[in-house]
Amino acid sequence: MKILFVCTGNTCRSPMAEAYIKDKIKDGYFLSAGTDAIDNLPASENAVMALKDLGIELKEHRSQRITKEKLAEVDLVLTMTLRHKIRLINQYPEFKDKIFTLKEYAKGIDLEKIIKRVEELESIILQSKNELNNDGENIEEFKSKFQKEIGELQKLYETMAELDVADPFGGTLDDYRVTLQEIKEHIDLIIEKIIKNNN
Repeated sequence: MKILFVCTGNTCRSPMAEAYIKDKIKDGYFLSAGTDAIDNLPASENAVMALKDLGIELKEHRSQRITKEKLAEVDLVLTMTLRHKIRLINQYPEFKDKIFTLKEYAKGIDLEKIIKRVEELESIILQSKNELNNDGENIEEFKSKFQKEIGELQKLYETMAELDVADPFGGTLDDYRVTLQEIKEHIDLIIEKIIKNNN
């Protein structure tokens, strides 16, 4: 399986993901790129150090910007955030079926279903809020009437936010270690899927 990992600058999260999976699966095809990357920058020093704790080298990494060609050559694109995913799908809709967030894919979450439900709830609440203004109901009556929908919407927003991998850029080495741990846990789940599919 050919996998492309995507973050913003391709100096922290996506190169750590690429290096980690390459260390675990020697015969795979893995690369990384950034939505706003400046070509040929080294990985951040803290990313290099965090991976070194695991015995993985990242010193040779050079950043690269995402291109249509890179998207075309892989089977799977794993982004670090929902924002990255949405941006890629908007720019390259022909590849939408192979673009997921790292956590969405690792956990088998149906993000499209979540987004659809969020849109439905937002529409119901917005329409009712507009009617509220016309009917003279007060905001407390509105909250009481739509408590269930508002609660469900808040939980869905939280679920969507939890699908992002924290950006350690500009942070301490410990911030990078926390992000690497987050990436590692989800890549380990993906490796299990790959092994299961190959058997």
